[in-house]
Amino acid sequence: MNDIKIPKSFTLFGRKMKVKMCNNLVVDNDHVGESKFRVDEIRVQVSDKVYPRTKDQTTQTYFHELTHIIIDEIEYSFNTPDEEEKFVRLFSKLLYQALKTAVY
Repeated sequence: MNDIKIPKSFTLFGRKMKVKMCNNLVVDNDHVGESKFRVDEIRVQVSDKVYPRTKDQTTQTYFHELTHIIIDEIEYSFNTPDEEEKFVRLFSKLLYQALKTAVY
């Protein structure tokens, strides 16, 4: 199994996207991840005493939010927000699994 690292930043279409590890998303917004398109940022809830999360859960959240950012960047639209969320949930988990289990 591969250890996948969450980056501090990356670039898409010339836009530098920051990745912030946060300890207050669950308490403040009841989320474990957020895509902040207007400020070019992904926020991911880290594990803490109040809300423990495994490394896999944290990394899968990063891939989930990354997928939202990519969909926004390519300007793809879904018929409903639920349809987008279903696609993002499935696609990001499959992408994570493929990278996590890749043999080099």
